[in-house]
Amino acid sequence: MAQSALSRQIARLEKDVGAPLFSRTSRSVRLTAAGELLEPLARRILADVDNAQAALDAPAWLRRADCGRAWCRRCPCPSTWWR
Repeated sequence: MAQSALSRQIARLEKDVGAPLFSRTSRSVRLTAAGELLEPLARRILADVDNAQAALDAPAWLRRADCGRAWCRRCPCPSTWWR
């Protein structure tokens, strides 16, 4: 990603949350208090997106049964007995 595109995305995010997320100097960039608060939440969101994609990419027989538990072809779950 080009630096200018990244800068625009950061500026938009800062506008959306209503607070600066980074403290910038000519020598460094640091998270502000708002940035430190948002960072673990953003990491969790990204992990959830990765997990959702992995679930969608899984073969059909690895997806969840009606009961919500993960199952395979030998699933003991009664919800799969009548398929």
